[in-house]
Amino acid sequence: MLFALLNLKRVIAPVAVMFVGVLISVAPLAINLIVPAKPQDTAAVEKKEIEVGGQKVFEERITLTGAKREEYAKLEGKNFAVVQWSNADVTDDDVAGLKGMTTLRELDLNNTQITDKTLELLAEIKTLKVLRIANTKATAEGVKKSLLPLSNLTELDVRGLKLTRKELNDWKAINAAERKFAN
Repeated sequence: MLFALLNLKRVIAPVAVMFVGVLISVAPLAINLIVPAKPQDTAAVEKKEIEVGGQKVFEERITLTGAKREEYAKLEGKNFAVVQWSNADVTDDDVAGLKGMTTLRELDLNNTQITDKTLELLAEIKTLKVLRIANTKATAEGVKKSLLPLSNLTELDVRGLKLTRKELNDWKAINAAERKFAN
């Protein structure tokens, strides 16, 4: 009996230490189950200082790539300079929120569901210089009709839209020093 009691004392201390370790490890998980973490916005808004005409100004940029659909509303009534929005669920209706932006100069809509309807809306944004619409539902005809005549665009990414190299080279030749494209 004395031998069993001595062995029991040797076992109790390590088991107690292991039990405390398990409690410490499981506590954060239990707390998260009781008090769930507040969901974080995935849309990132940033202010960046740039130089325009020798003066430093701040521009606002938003990254909606990877954002939840409900966060798309952050565009409404705002005036961003750069919008990163390469999400597969973006449609023409979503992009309508860009209408009226007067400082938008760079827009990434690669891999979205936009069509020629969006290209018509974008043609109205005279500050737009860089446009990425690769692998969308827009057509080469839509690009030729709505975008290639624009003098403000300096960079186009139209990969997957089946524009000919000649069509894009002709567009670039209008201002070869500034214009570039990805096809």
